Amino acid sequence: MLGIRCVEVDATTSIWPQVHQQGEYAFLIKPHLTSGQAARAIARLTKLDIVVKAQQLCKSAIRNINITANEAHAAWLRASQEMTSSSV
Repeated sequence: MLGIRCVEVDATTSIWPQVHQQGEYAFLIKPHLTSGQAARAIARLTKLDIVVKAQQLCKSAIRNINITANEAHAAWLRASQEMTSSSV
């Protein structure tokens, strides 16, 4: 009726925004949730999980670029050593 939806933490757990009274907790979080599950739920609600996923993708891309750059540098060193040794 009000358009309030639950936030799904995982396949078995959801939380709901608190709209009953002011001054109460912002979400109705079941006591059996771990702190990690509650943090994931709030991250999903605030779209923070998108930022975290983007950071993880950036870290992975940087790691792959560094590996490729190190391999290219090593190949360049080998080639320059071969050129030096063959010219002697």
